Amino acid sequence: MSVRRTRLIACALVASCAVTIGACSNNDSGNSADVSVSTTTESAAQFHADAVDPVTAASISDPQDDPGLHLTYEIQDANYNSEGSGSVIYVLVRNNNDVALPIDALGTPTLKVNGQDVAPVESGSLGLDLPLGPHSATNLAFAFNTSYNNLYQATFQIGNVIYNGNIANA
Repeated sequence: MSVRRTRLIACALVASCAVTIGACSNNDSGNSADVSVSTTTESAAQFHADAVDPVTAASISDPQDDPGLHLTYEIQDANYNSEGSGSVIYVLVRNNNDVALPIDALGTPTLKVNGQDVAPVESGSLGLDLPLGPHSATNLAFAFNTSYNNLYQATFQIGNVIYNGNIANA
């Protein structure tokens, strides 16, 4: 290699190092621009339940609107609890809201047989495990510690809707 070529390579190396080091400096002079960043967030719509008196369903087999939660319920079936003791009431729940229904908004449904409260059973029950999306539907299962044969004279309340009569005949 010639001396001239070595000097040329050394100069090129020094120049590239100077550019690299200059680009990494904290010197505020030069072409620095003031950048302002701002974010805007829209407030997301929140679920709102209205305080209403419970309504009694005209029929066990027809869909019933819940005026407080803005849901529609339809009892799909009642059957023996195949996962434990008692009976299970299956309910189709439709969310008529423009926002998701929170998991805890529905509350715990209740059942009375011959005027006596019936305890819920964990095994066999399937409640909401995720929020129910706007204008969507899901089937839920509510297990109670009573015989399927006792559902002929029952009072089942879900949300703000009360069903009276033969739940087993849904």
